[in-house]
Amino acid sequence: MACQDRVLRCGTTGHYGVIDVEKAGPVQGLVILNEWNGKRYADKTLVQVAVNNTRWDFLFIFCYVALLLLHSNDQMQREKWLWLNGLLRLNILLALFAGTFDIIEDLLLFYDFRHVPDNLYLQTIWFTVPKFVLAFWALAVFLFSAIKTAIANSIKEKSRQGPA
Repeated sequence: MACQDRVLRCGTTGHYGVIDVEKAGPVQGLVILNEWNGKRYADKTLVQVAVNNTRWDFLFIFCYVALLLLHSNDQMQREKWLWLNGLLRLNILLALFAGTFDIIEDLLLFYDFRHVPDNLYLQTIWFTVPKFVLAFWALAVFLFSAIKTAIANSIKEKSRQGPA
């Protein structure tokens, strides 16, 4: 996906990538998509490259949601602090919502890519921002809990060994 995004960025005068389309307003989104539609890369337009990138995003969505679910559940089994355990339980829901927002965002992007000649553009920022907020919050809770557990285990192991 990063290689395709590099193609999109290098192929345009504004150096626009997919994230720029995701957070663009209606006017800016149309400017980017029309520029991509007018530029070619090998035997495709840059819009077709963006469509391929968005298709690969579905695999990425599955992977990051699955990893957040599995690791949050695993960490939840180890977490002793009740409030942090509750946040790890909430992570499961947040990961699912982040993945859902990401899927809706990608479907809107497909709509935008399909309707470039018609000058139609639906903003995806209403799904992009919550997706990132939820995913980063879930990741931060998981990392905080994992680091806290690792430090606690390290201290416990040192105390078992006694003074050196």
